[in-house]
Amino acid sequence: MGDFLRSQKERADKKGRAGERWRRHSSWKGGSGRRMWVLWGVIGVLVVLLISRLAYMYGVENDKLRQEGEKRFLRQRVDMALRGSIEDRNGKPLAVSVPVSTIWVNLGILAESGDQAIKDIAKAVSVNEKKIRYRLAQKK
Repeated sequence: MGDFLRSQKERADKKGRAGERWRRHSSWKGGSGRRMWVLWGVIGVLVVLLISRLAYMYGVENDKLRQEGEKRFLRQRVDMALRGSIEDRNGKPLAVSVPVSTIWVNLGILAESGDQAIKDIAKAVSVNEKKIRYRLAQKK
């Protein structure tokens, strides 16, 4: 029985040494192998490329990208909301759609731009300047 245990132990020792030999020659030992350096190198190159692209976009293409954003955000649009008229059962009109011009003004920008902007708005909508100034004074 003693010989049997001794032979089992010898076999286990030989297997253990063979495993150690394989681990010793492996390139993945504790993150310091050639493959790990290549992997970290690829990741580093990708990070450098990403940072350089961001720097290029913020530095060189800044004005172009700002204009593109403003084109998507600021725009003028004409909406024709024509509705049918409402009539009673005898065919007399109760409510009729009438085209109306609407203008939107940012009061902060209008206050900065001064008298010329108020004159331009009065001319565009065919309204007296005094009436526009009166309305603006009410909104403040």
